[in-house]
Amino acid sequence: MRVFFVEFLALVMVGNLWSASSDYERYGSMAWQNARSNERATDYNSRSSANSSSTVSFTPAEIASVIRGFQPSPRARENTYPQPHFNTEAPPPTEEEQHLAAAKAGNAEAMAWLGTNYYGYAKDKSVALGWYEAAGRAGNEEGMLYAYAMLMEDRFGLKNLPRALGWLKKLADLGKDPEWASRYAWYLRQGEGVAKDPTLAFHYQLQAARAVKGTGPDRILVAQAYASGDGVEKDPQKAIEWYRGLLGPKAEYPAVVVPLTRLLIEFNGGAAKNQAEIAKLFTPFALNEPENAFYYAALKDSGELPPRDPKAALDYYTHALEGVPILT
Repeated sequence: MRVFFVEFLALVMVGNLWSASSDYERYGSMAWQNARSNERATDYNSRSSANSSSTVSFTPAEIASVIRGFQPSPRARENTYPQPHFNTEAPPPTEEEQHLAAAKAGNAEAMAWLGTNYYGYAKDKSVALGWYEAAGRAGNEEGMLYAYAMLMEDRFGLKNLPRALGWLKKLADLGKDPEWASRYAWYLRQGEGVAKDPTLAFHYQLQAARAVKGTGPDRILVAQAYASGDGVEKDPQKAIEWYRGLLGPKAEYPAVVVPLTRLLIEFNGGAAKNQAEIAKLFTPFALNEPENAFYYAALKDSGELPPRDPKAALDYYTHALEGVPILT
């Protein structure tokens, strides 16, 4: 009975040690396994050779020797288990944090980026507007443009025409896009959202007209201003030059032919002197416009544009009033 008790005691101790971990190395080298195997072999041999009624006694020293064979390895005793790794380093800054830091340092592009970022998800669009305006004040064209656009719209509750036109003026002063100068000139002529100023309006209109290649409303408005003296000293000869510059395959005849003809007749020596040039103005294409046909009919009817031809004038009058092209 003592044999089984000792064996049971040894097995319980081994089970307790084994349950601490599934890692073999934590419980020592192979020495303790060998000791256990030897002990079992000795025990089995003793029992097989002894009488079934005999008993085997173990001294305390023998039991202690068996127990020592099951001691864990030094590494297990030191409890040097793998420790979890915790990253104590700060995470890298997000893209927004990077742009925010750059914006605080005065980077205009970062300010405009933040404006676009906040415009996309911020409930309060004034945050986006604030960044756009900050970028605009730092000279960023994108910031100026979006600040102008947001202040012109009423859907965000931020509409402020005078403030918007302040940004429009900055865009016009950049001189990169004649569209901004043309728009600002219009507001100056109308006196809407800004003090009416024909002289300043002409300045921006001229800036836009000089940037445009070919024909365009700005060039016509400059010619009209020189002809009427609106915002600039009246100068019919300069008006004639601007109108002449608009002639060609894409000439806007309704806005060019009649006023140019009038200037040639009134300020450039009369119809007779300019007969050849006037005749070239009233091409078949130009006479398809009722306004031009009507004016040409008046010139032929009065004889101001020689030779006088009342019959031809009547035809031009008729077709001008009916709005039907008279020539193709």
